[in-house]
Amino acid sequence: MSSPRYKWTFSKSETFEKCIQKSKIEGNTSHFKKLGEVLDNLATSDYPNRMGKKKILKYGVLLAINITDSIRLTYDVDFATRTIILQMVGPHGERY
Repeated sequence: MSSPRYKWTFSKSETFEKCIQKSKIEGNTSHFKKLGEVLDNLATSDYPNRMGKKKILKYGVLLAINITDSIRLTYDVDFATRTIILQMVGPHGERY
């Protein structure tokens, strides 16, 4: 089986790295695996903006996609550079 062809690159915000450490997703194998699956789906999608739900926040509009019932990833899409900017990840209530 060949590896998926990635159409998008990723960029991590400063907040994203802090969220990964704070939420301890790296230590939870099932959450980390599901995050990887979601990122693969985003990277191979023609329109990753359609995969997430638009969330209007006090500091702008982001897209959100559920990793699990309790973990959410927020991101933005830059079509000019074909980059997905990972903003935050963690429990739903802590992401806004």
